[in-house]
Amino acid sequence: MLVDALACDYACSRSMVQRRSYMTLCECLIKQRICSKRFFLNNFYTHFVALACDKVSQIRKRFCDLTALIIQDLLTKADSDERFELVQAIDRLKNEID
Repeated sequence: MLVDALACDYACSRSMVQRRSYMTLCECLIKQRICSKRFFLNNFYTHFVALACDKVSQIRKRFCDLTALIIQDLLTKADSDERFELVQAIDRLKNEID
């Protein structure tokens, strides 16, 4: 599927610019409500969460910023597994030095 290829190519790219572009795409999808919550969670969420472990601190910082947006604007109380996963990722990042 085209969406899977796009998500994988950008989120998993060796290029920091392309990974940052993926984060911008996720932000636009959420803020402008371009897709449904289910579509975002099924097609973009897994790659987004993986960027919490990115080697570039700017990408990890962007992950933290967008996590707040996702929790506030996208997830509901019924999405407890996703909320928990995002909070865990943020907690791990709090302990990093850079």
